[in-house]
Amino acid sequence: MSLGSGELNEIPGLGDNLSAAVEIRVNDLQALPGHPWKISKADIDRAKPIVARYGDRVLPVLVDDENRVISGEIFVEAARLQRRKTIRVIRQSGLSSADSLMMGMAITKLQTLGNWDNAAMEAALREFEKSIEDFSASLIGFAPGELDRIIGAASVGAEADRIPAMQPLAVSQPGTIWKCGNHLLLCGDATDSQAILALLDGETVSVALCDPPFGCRIDGFVSKRGRHREFVQASGEMDGDALLDFFSKFCRAMATVLAPGALVYLFIDWRSLRLLQQAAEAVFGKLINLCVWAKDRAGMGSFYRSQHELILLFAMPGARHRNNVELGRHGRDRSNLWSWPCAASSRKGREGDMLANHPTPKPVEMIAEAIIDSSLRTEIVFDCFLGSGTTLIAAERTGRRFRGMDLDPLYVDLAVRRWQQWTGMEAVDAASGRSFNEIAQEVGNAKED
Repeated sequence: MSLGSGELNEIPGLGDNLSAAVEIRVNDLQALPGHPWKISKADIDRAKPIVARYGDRVLPVLVDDENRVISGEIFVEAARLQRRKTIRVIRQSGLSSADSLMMGMAITKLQTLGNWDNAAMEAALREFEKSIEDFSASLIGFAPGELDRIIGAASVGAEADRIPAMQPLAVSQPGTIWKCGNHLLLCGDATDSQAILALLDGETVSVALCDPPFGCRIDGFVSKRGRHREFVQASGEMDGDALLDFFSKFCRAMATVLAPGALVYLFIDWRSLRLLQQAAEAVFGKLINLCVWAKDRAGMGSFYRSQHELILLFAMPGARHRNNVELGRHGRDRSNLWSWPCAASSRKGREGDMLANHPTPKPVEMIAEAIIDSSLRTEIVFDCFLGSGTTLIAAERTGRRFRGMDLDPLYVDLAVRRWQQWTGMEAVDAASGRSFNEIAQEVGNAKED
């Protein structure tokens, strides 16, 4: 078979003498005249990572005898942008101009049919993330945030919001780090920058979602008397100056591990809003938005009971922050009003009693949506006020890695137990390799003795 113009060599056959894999000069390839399917520069950019990774193999590009691209023009144009001199393609010989156009249109149309199997997609993603070190959504042609929408990454179901009972004996001790799958949980102080640096071990955080103590008492104010333990810090014992200092210290400590452009979500109520904003702006710069969690019912109080929480949004200086919403470009319709039921609504419903073991729980799905808005799969999510572990569960569900901490050993234990309950996996002590359950059993036995 004679080689067409521009061919450098013929690659051994495909079993059909009317087609052959050939290496051809990119500049000798041309678009198929009359093809009604148009691709944009943004489309071509999506193909560039695939060409960069697989460009030395035979790509799914079909050309006819005149070097007109029947199918796969997006790969050819990506190769052109990458200044590749040659590309390996499959030649279809003996086609008329009309046949080339019909084949190209048929292939384009048929490739748009079908639907993604969400479960199979998620299983494939987790396998890629485990086995391919540099995997990203771009290597399979997806834009940031698009995969999360397709697989419904924020949809968690009732079990995610179930919080196990808090146990009276602490398994965690100050300095303990638990390895929960690919997540790490530290029993430590959110204002201790050295502890945070050690936890991250040279890695950086892409998004932080923190629910610091609001500076008010829990008992008899946030919840009924005797129902919940007080937080170990900023639980009503601090005056305004002390609370401002506490907020400033944890913001500065957290900033040591934030990547440039990392987004920071800080939950607060109206009473301490001014102090937290003052502290955070000194570290992160200007507030970029104020989100509102609009609850379906009001909380405790008398005159104008609160039915919302506020979320201050900042970005770490040094780079543009990530935006996976892009005005709904990938099907995400998001605003700064977050309407989710509060824990009081859930305690008698299908989601169980969220309030039983933590006074200020957040819905996992609400936190998962924020994570999807602001990060990519496998990136690190951070929470220095771990509490019952809601951000941990949201990170697990959305395929992100989590780094978190809490000064209260009982809350660290609660988060570990919640993760174990939801995943069916077992946490281990990062230092000794011993399981959480094994150590918990020893703690219980020692108490009995």
